[in-house]
Amino acid sequence: MSMHSFSQRLIFLAVAIGLASSFLYWPNPKMGYVLDDHYVIAQNPVIKNPSVFKLLNSGLFDSAHRSADSKLNYYRPVLSATFALDYQLWGSNPFTQRMVNLVIHFLNSLLVFALFYVLFKNPERAAMGAILFCILPVHEWSVRYIVGRGDLLMAFFSLSSLVGLLFFIEKKINGWLWASLGLFILALLSKELALLNVALVFIVSMCTTKDFKRAGRITAFFGIAACAYYMLRLQIFPISTGPAVGLDDSLEGMIQGVVYTLRCVMPWSAMVLMPYGLWISFFWSVCCLGLLFSGLRRSKNRQEDTAAVNLGILWIIVAILGFIITQRIMGRLGPVLSEHFLYLESVGVVLLLAMMIEHLSLPFFRRALFGGLALYFIVLSTMSGRYWVNEEVLLRHVQKMEGQKFTVAY
Repeated sequence: MSMHSFSQRLIFLAVAIGLASSFLYWPNPKMGYVLDDHYVIAQNPVIKNPSVFKLLNSGLFDSAHRSADSKLNYYRPVLSATFALDYQLWGSNPFTQRMVNLVIHFLNSLLVFALFYVLFKNPERAAMGAILFCILPVHEWSVRYIVGRGDLLMAFFSLSSLVGLLFFIEKKINGWLWASLGLFILALLSKELALLNVALVFIVSMCTTKDFKRAGRITAFFGIAACAYYMLRLQIFPISTGPAVGLDDSLEGMIQGVVYTLRCVMPWSAMVLMPYGLWISFFWSVCCLGLLFSGLRRSKNRQEDTAAVNLGILWIIVAILGFIITQRIMGRLGPVLSEHFLYLESVGVVLLLAMMIEHLSLPFFRRALFGGLALYFIVLSTMSGRYWVNEEVLLRHVQKMEGQKFTVAY
């Protein structure tokens, strides 16, 4: 493929992703703040009168504290800084703040393309993965919920960091390594779960270099930065002040992680509309994996494609580990809101979906399956978007789906 042809396709892809994200997530001008938006943005003096000192020395939910025992200790200064910038530019305007979320989601979709293309040099696979990532219905609360920007920023800096790391591995220019490390730190300061990126760095390095020692040396830089961050957090803003996570909690978190991963192909909004929705989602996922592995047998580049499948599976496994940390929070948030934890994990899911579609033997079947899957995701996302008209309508809809569970929406 010539450079001119590739540039044209890249522009077409960017336009397609821009139109798709705008169609699905264009915010309702009358939609106000929801849930934590009130505390984190509307009633937060640090956002309204910001300074570097305040942003670096404040927890995300400081304005919601009622007593010393109620401190949540979420330390996300990069996220708070973006809200402060929003306020300085547009004031308390939920519409423009949601537009910022939409733009970040658009950029993340392009970064998914960049990551896949630099890794595999396969523009078709990268384009399919980016489009599927853009329209996945489980991204509803990450994109539409203003405070959900933490997931968007963590993904933005994480994906940028990994792309920079790949440039370092290919070009052997140290500047790319330091840029990648700096972006990793920004991801940590956007959301604490970015600590798991250390494992992603090792997996991506191994996928590229096929050299365990070199991948280990590269990962050591990120591991040192993560340890330094964690030690500072223990001294200033503890990540968790509750009891230690036990074996039972770990097992429950792993099970929740597997169940929530299935929601990438059938989110909660679809599961509650049909009997045995979870089992249908499990059956669908098994069929997808079956198609994927049967296609690998006929692959012309079997070794490289197997490495790509392994990357997708390992990416999902690393993300599932995050559910061990968050499983207690998920009980309070409820099954619908908790889907925002899938935002970065879904990168591994769309890689496997793109691989499955790519390995279908006939072009007609590839186009039909991709089109059908895209239409399914768009319909579900559009249906969910109908309820983002005001806070009461939205939360009553969530409560109706969740039943009588005592969650945030209830």
